[in-house]
Amino acid sequence: MTLKVKFQKNRYTKKKNLEEIINLKSKEWKFGRKSQINWIKRNLKEKDIHVTLKYKNKLIGYTMLRNRVLIGKNKIRKNFYFFDTHLIDIKFRNKLVNKKSPSHFLMKNILSYILKNKKISFLLCKKKLTNYYKFHNWKIMNQKKYKIKNNKKLILMSFGKINIKSCLISI
Repeated sequence: MTLKVKFQKNRYTKKKNLEEIINLKSKEWKFGRKSQINWIKRNLKEKDIHVTLKYKNKLIGYTMLRNRVLIGKNKIRKNFYFFDTHLIDIKFRNKLVNKKSPSHFLMKNILSYILKNKKISFLLCKKKLTNYYKFHNWKIMNQKKYKIKNNKKLILMSFGKINIKSCLISI
């Protein structure tokens, strides 16, 4: 068996698949099932993309690409992906499956998808995760030039070429 990545818009995602995603997320974060369902209803849009990683038909990895709009000071609008909730089942972290790291395999597929769709992507992460993302060609952004609602002390990173010198990132 091999690792399989699937990209699916939120509007086409079946309830069974959402349950699998919620179960995987529950292993990582201690939010109740109902809380996660409410978060999904409040924060996800129809065109947002669930990216799932399966091994032997079992969900072992997940990332959310939220389809959003970047607004430059000169009112230029550009679609981007907000890279959100990147996780691998704890049983598969630091393990190889068919000589591949599930985390790196999932990331490689996501970055190819972003490039294929000619978009840029942003993420917010804790400082301790920046080296992982840098390894995959994400760049730390100057948060004085790029405004984002960020109540926590998180690092803003980007993937892809940004042609706007300063902007408001609307997530």
